[in-house]
Amino acid sequence: MKHVNKFLILIGCFILFGFKPNANSYFTITPLSLDTITSISGIFSSYYFTDIDALDNYSKDSINIAEFYPTSVSNQSTTTTFAGDITLNGTSIPFDNNYMRYFQNTSNNINMNVLNWNIPGSGSITPFTYSLTPTYPKFDFSALPDSSTKSLGIYLTLPNLQNTDPTLFICTAILSQDNGAIQTVKVINNASISTNSVFFSTADLAAFNTSSDLDIIITLQNYKYVTIGSQNFAFITSNYYKKESYLY
Repeated sequence: MKHVNKFLILIGCFILFGFKPNANSYFTITPLSLDTITSISGIFSSYYFTDIDALDNYSKDSINIAEFYPTSVSNQSTTTTFAGDITLNGTSIPFDNNYMRYFQNTSNNINMNVLNWNIPGSGSITPFTYSLTPTYPKFDFSALPDSSTKSLGIYLTLPNLQNTDPTLFICTAILSQDNGAIQTVKVINNASISTNSVFFSTADLAAFNTSSDLDIIITLQNYKYVTIGSQNFAFITSNYYKKESYLY
């Protein structure tokens, strides 16, 4: 998986502006094209997120999401479908009728060291089970700055980057103000880019307000593609970090 051009899946996956673990409406999808899969029937996303305040205190939680498509798609689809009463590690993952996806509230406290998905199936989605031992990419988030100066640009580095999948690992940096009303996104690492740092120039920061809070969000994602029967599925294991910072 070294080329980028065909299949649209998640780069930010379900990006959390505000990191609201029980607010499904906060999740948005940003597509990235990948070359190896021409059609897909569903996506499973399991991730941890860490919210870091201005004093470097932090809290950590987890979420699991799954969505399925009524027909195999070659582009990330907004049309999703019900696939039966699915479970993860024996725990039911509720189907959200408003957003047409399965969403596990963090209060369920599912152990994410091993992921055992059970899909009863419905309509175009045939029944299957799948188990994986996930890896969650991570880095030393203490390196994220407490403050930055707009006129100098913002340089971010990811020291001690670990647990990245050699098949496909994607990392993005997002700067955000006003709960995502102002934002800019850059890819740090994907199928064609391999680095552990990124620079946001003054031009990148043109829309951002000085003397204001700034959220720095780093997304780290490992991707695994599996063919089950005649259908392709993507399994994504991720770490998301949001640092509360300040822009001068």
